[in-house]
Amino acid sequence: MKMYNPFTKHPKLNAGMRWFQHLKFAWGIGLRLLISSIAFLIHGIFPFGKIPETFNLTETALYLLGEEENRLRCKHGKTME
Repeated sequence: MKMYNPFTKHPKLNAGMRWFQHLKFAWGIGLRLLISSIAFLIHGIFPFGKIPETFNLTETALYLLGEEENRLRCKHGKTME
């Protein structure tokens, strides 16, 4: 009988990933969004400061879309890297 493991169940069932792959995926997105958020917060205070192109809305949305496509490829048995 297999034991229930909450650390591996979600990554396997919902993303087709191992725990460490899921950690890298989630942290990558989280860090990207954190940096983008900080850039926008600073821009709100200093509107004359330009948001780096890498972290603007369009580039961040494209990054997230690419990560989701990689996740879906991984889930369906194709390698991410």
